[in-house]
Amino acid sequence: SDSALQMAKLKDPEDGAFVDVGGWIGDSSFPSAALGFDTYVFEPVRFNTNLMHTSLQANSCIISEHLTIINAMVSNFDGNSSVYVRRADNSAMTKEQATKIVGESDLDYACSC
Repeated sequence: SDSALQMAKLKDPEDGAFVDVGGWIGDSSFPSAALGFDTYVFEPVRFNTNLMHTSLQANSCIISEHLTIINAMVSNFDGNSSVYVRRADNSAMTKEQATKIVGESDLDYACSC
């Protein structure tokens, strides 16, 4: 997120929008919205999008006028799918991908999106 923030600081909000795919808890999208960029954050894990909404409400954030939080997965697949979550900060479209990224866990779960 530090590199995303540095790149955003070099741009003008009038140049376009910031799209954060796999937004986790907003560590890249919140700073871009605070800089005035219209920001769209896509996050498939409901727990993470709930944290983003809670943060906006708890902090009376004015960035909400530039931030759109979308609880959805982005893919080249048209339709419903599942996302496998190893930890709240890491998920993948298949169990095999998720295992490759962070290993096996007894706490694995899948959610339909």
